[in-house]
Amino acid sequence: MMFMKMHRYIFAAFGLLALVIIAIYGMNVVWVKTRMKEGNAIVQSVELFRAKYNRLPNSLSEMGLPESEAGPLYYRKENDGKDYIVWYGTSLGESTVYYSHDKKWE
Repeated sequence: MMFMKMHRYIFAAFGLLALVIIAIYGMNVVWVKTRMKEGNAIVQSVELFRAKYNRLPNSLSEMGLPESEAGPLYYRKENDGKDYIVWYGTSLGESTVYYSHDKKWE
């Protein structure tokens, strides 16, 4: 009888652990999708700025967008102002980056 009770507790603990893992994974998926959506909005703003002024903005704030060293999204001109990147961190030391010269996220 005691074996059956212990067996139920172990089963319940593994079930709870599985739910926690699923919840964490789900939150990460939502976080990444949100960052990608925000990043695409920045890319669109940069491209509209470039079309209007025939140059890239020096910063996000020049386009009227919030800018912070704490992120979560970042913008930088490259190639003497011909190209730019937009990026956000995905995990420690890892980022997803939009390269304007390729027009794609990597």
